[in-house]
Amino acid sequence: MLYKFRLIAICLVVLLFYGFVLNLYFAQDDFFHLKVSQTTGTLKEFVNLFSFSEFSERGGIYFYRPVFREGLFNIFYRIFGLNPLPFRLTQLLIHLVNIFLVYKLIFRITRKTNVALISSLVFGLSAANIAVLTYLAGGIQASGMTMFLLLSMIYFSKFKFIAFLFFVLGLASHELAVVYPLILVGLGIVEHRLKMRFIVPYLVTVLVYVFLQVKVIGLPLSEAEYGLSLSLPRILNSYVWYFAWSLSVPEMLLDFVGPGIKLNPNLMTYWGNYFKVIFLVFGVILILLAIGLKDLIKNKLTWFFIFWFVVGISPVVFLPLHKSTYYLAPVLPAVGGILGLSFNGIYKKKRFLGYLFILAFIILSATTVNLSQTTYWAITRSGIAKNLIVDIKNAYPELPGGAIVYFMNDPDYPVINKEWGGSSKQAMVALSGSDALQLVYKDSSLRVYYEDGGPKPQEPFFSLRAKIGM
Repeated sequence: MLYKFRLIAICLVVLLFYGFVLNLYFAQDDFFHLKVSQTTGTLKEFVNLFSFSEFSERGGIYFYRPVFREGLFNIFYRIFGLNPLPFRLTQLLIHLVNIFLVYKLIFRITRKTNVALISSLVFGLSAANIAVLTYLAGGIQASGMTMFLLLSMIYFSKFKFIAFLFFVLGLASHELAVVYPLILVGLGIVEHRLKMRFIVPYLVTVLVYVFLQVKVIGLPLSEAEYGLSLSLPRILNSYVWYFAWSLSVPEMLLDFVGPGIKLNPNLMTYWGNYFKVIFLVFGVILILLAIGLKDLIKNKLTWFFIFWFVVGISPVVFLPLHKSTYYLAPVLPAVGGILGLSFNGIYKKKRFLGYLFILAFIILSATTVNLSQTTYWAITRSGIAKNLIVDIKNAYPELPGGAIVYFMNDPDYPVINKEWGGSSKQAMVALSGSDALQLVYKDSSLRVYYEDGGPKPQEPFFSLRAKIGM
């Protein structure tokens, strides 16, 4: 019973860390996903959201994620409109459920309460969850997929059919689930329960899924950010970044590290005094992790968790220009297992070092979460979107059908660089072009132009300064 109270305590700390997400609005891809998930209300149209269809027929969406994208967004928008709270509550609730599932699974694998509790703590608190919990459009898909895959792993040994259904739901939540059968093979080997005839349905399903994804929906081969790289150094570089992020290193550090591990001095402008804390504590974590794992190098569980991490994140390590910490959701339980085993090894030798290990992880996570509340793009853009929508609704409570809105640059907004542009470009990104205002005014024919997005519209328009603040 004591472990339940400790799990509840972990959840309370998680709420302390991430409770602020309940106050976040929609931003960027959220509006796009809300828009493309809409139907006229017929059952046939809703069912069609779950079908495989060509890219252009899906509103410009490549990947098949209907459970936590089209399905969820359609239902919630129909019931709650542009009220973000139900979305955010669902997102946070899934995360809390996953904390309990991680404990249950890791305990079943290791039979060690300490390892399972540390795994749940790492999974729940890792600063990688900033992306999972603030980037609504992608985060809720990855988190929902993780929930289904954890359930599938938990039930696989006793309830084969139920486990398979959970896998299918996970695959329909996010494409990262395609590597799950390999992880299942690893789990079967560790638990001495591997019977290939039970894995075959999973493999067949993945093959059918990949065929439909490639041949029917299509792949974003023309988009630069999805450019594949088979360079071993770049692949290893991606693995290093994903592992560092899982240990709570801020995601934005990637933008300030050049070739040869050279730090851009502009990083200090954003991090300030956080700089020393983050690097010092991260160093402590790495040293203690190495000490803890030194005696576990022959432990098959250690290698299973490493295998889980390597395989689980493998579909995105070939995309060097498309890195995001929300992809870590399905492998954070494995990182938790690695840290849990390491903690157990340290704790048996010197309790003080074991507690220092966990304290360092908590401090680094808390520091990164606190820093990210003013620097992470999903958080800042949700504030921008909310303020802009309030401004335009105050200026124009109603707009005629097919109206044109033109956002001008705010002369008081400092242009940091050409890529970022003026305030109108930031508004264009935060509002996803015309998507947000089409939802606000419930008019799919409404058009929105931005000063940094091209020339002024020729027809009469309603104008507004894009005051986004700093």
